[in-house]
Amino acid sequence: MSSSTMNPFALGGWQAPGEQATSALTFRILHPSGEAGEVKGPVDILNCVVVDPHDCRYLTIGTSIPTRGMTIDPVTSIQDTKGSIVARVEWPSSDSRYPFVQSDGDIKVPRQASNVFLQATVNPTMRSISIEGRHYTWVQDAQKFKLYSGGNGFQAAELLVTVTTQYTGSLSLSVSGAALEEGTLLLSILALVIVLPARR
Repeated sequence: MSSSTMNPFALGGWQAPGEQATSALTFRILHPSGEAGEVKGPVDILNCVVVDPHDCRYLTIGTSIPTRGMTIDPVTSIQDTKGSIVARVEWPSSDSRYPFVQSDGDIKVPRQASNVFLQATVNPTMRSISIEGRHYTWVQDAQKFKLYSGGNGFQAAELLVTVTTQYTGSLSLSVSGAALEEGTLLLSILALVIVLPARR
């Protein structure tokens, strides 16, 4: 997004840069050992933990790597506090194929290729997400990721989740009450699992 004070989507209800969702709660994505103390260095989004505003574990993200000789593709699983898998990403062994994503959370995402889940738009910094008749926009730049709902010309856009990188390398997620209620926090985390490895 532009660093200027005028957001190009402001006329359609998009919030200006730096504007946070109202009544936001802060979640964090940490190294697996980060719950015991500060760990500096970029978080491995494929193997990490998500903690809630009370620093209690909220989700666990782990990736299984098949042993040599096996033909099974690596899988990243997102588990809740009960150990149930609420979302997963299947990584193809061939670079010519897109990963497959699936979510069984509050918002159901049927198994589909990542380029279907995060659909390209004319703006290279934006991706469109359409799930269960609801439309979201994923916006990314060098510093932040943001998830909006609405903003389709008929409904003003609402900022649901803002993701920023902290000086320690951990990720901070500013999450609106609406995002928690709708289950779109998991959508944001699923999007991060897809896009962050490609950036690195």
